[in-house]
Amino acid sequence: MVKVSSSRTALRRKKTKASFLIPCLVVFGVITTSVLFLTAHVSSNLQPASYLAPSNLKKTSSADLSRKKENKATIGYAVSITGCGSDPLSEGAAVLKHSIHQASEKGSYDYKMYAIVHPNGEECGSQLSNLGYTVLIRETPVAVKDIKGDFLREKIESNGCCGEKELIKLEAYTIVQHPIVVHLDLDTLVLKPMDDLFDYMLGKTSDLSKLPVMWQENPLPKEVNALF
Repeated sequence: MVKVSSSRTALRRKKTKASFLIPCLVVFGVITTSVLFLTAHVSSNLQPASYLAPSNLKKTSSADLSRKKENKATIGYAVSITGCGSDPLSEGAAVLKHSIHQASEKGSYDYKMYAIVHPNGEECGSQLSNLGYTVLIRETPVAVKDIKGDFLREKIESNGCCGEKELIKLEAYTIVQHPIVVHLDLDTLVLKPMDDLFDYMLGKTSDLSKLPVMWQENPLPKEVNALF
């Protein structure tokens, strides 16, 4: 009887230890997973890109980049400023230019920045020259009274944030010293080179396999003069 009682007591102790061990393992597993996730997250944000690159990755020198681009075109990038508001323009303009610079370093095309500025925005827009933008002061290229379509003529002045002043974006077509001009808003970023698109527009390739065309079922033109 003593042996049986002793066996039962030992069994209960084992069950108690096992039942206590299971939640401990679960909690430890959750904590470990969380620590690993946080460590990976922090490490991915703190480690420089060179740390993650393979040791045998061939680095491209600035001289190589210059030789790579010397026979390539310079793409014009333009923004338009229709007026001065409470938000400063310089931050967005600086971040946009930096993103274009980063993409250009990875690609084959050089870049030049332009700011098309309406006279109403000259006070703040002219400051973008300090960031390397060429500032072009331009009036609205089309008088509202001369717009042929009734709907547009009657609605354009009250449309959107800037009304008819938005038409200064058309001045991008006057920047003819570049084979391609890309007009962007100040709240956009360029995350990677657009070489495949530029090559196709300039007739340097007929391969569209790398371009994410939205309506692939439609026939594509052999010549692209404008793209939205």
